[in-house]
Amino acid sequence: MGYVLDWYSNPSNDTSEPMYVIDIGAGFGKLSYLIMYSLLEMKEHWPSSDHPPFVYVVSDCCKDYVSLWQRDPYLSQFARMGYLDFAVFDCAADTDLILLNSHLSISPDSLLIPPFFLCSCVLSTLPQDVIKVEQTLSRGNLSVYQAPSSLDFQYFPFFCFNKSVFPGNTRELPTPSRFPGGRFSAPPSTLPSRPTRESSPSPRWPAPSSPTPSPGAKTAGFSSSPTRAFSRRRTLG
Repeated sequence: MGYVLDWYSNPSNDTSEPMYVIDIGAGFGKLSYLIMYSLLEMKEHWPSSDHPPFVYVVSDCCKDYVSLWQRDPYLSQFARMGYLDFAVFDCAADTDLILLNSHLSISPDSLLIPPFFLCSCVLSTLPQDVIKVEQTLSRGNLSVYQAPSSLDFQYFPFFCFNKSVFPGNTRELPTPSRFPGGRFSAPPSTLPSRPTRESSPSPRWPAPSSPTPSPGAKTAGFSSSPTRAFSRRRTLG
């Protein structure tokens, strides 16, 4: 919101069009909804103009997500207000962003106001080039994993590693073993202690006690045992 206010506060800036906030890889759209909800709470601080000061664009490369957003009552209400739009956009292949509601095509040179991008989870999934410089330029290899440590088994009891992937020295690590239920886990000696049936017995109801007849009361020939008395009643009935 500070970016929008700074832009509108400068008289030399062009404010004839809204500022576009583009969410790349929005997924289910939960973050987009929370941001829009927070922006509407600050509506009294928005700059005054004939059009919305910004348009929030929810985009993803999956068309099923876009269909989900259009049917979702929480996101679609912002679209009906004119503050939100949808787009199918693959940032690894596409160059133009086509808005589905306003039918506007956004290209790198089509906007007067620099857009604001949100790329919360998409940057780590894009293909990248790794270049190695050793006298000449060559393609490099990048490993994004590390050998497991004993802490992995301490905080993640069902952690399992592949020795073919980590050929280094892993002798100090506990050896994973298959437990009943099809899970991999560290040996029981490395796991935190858990309450057993003996250490924490399940609560039991106290055994029923027979009512003690008062002195001089007539028992009508019934036994003091509840079980025998019940069978006697059934026989008499």
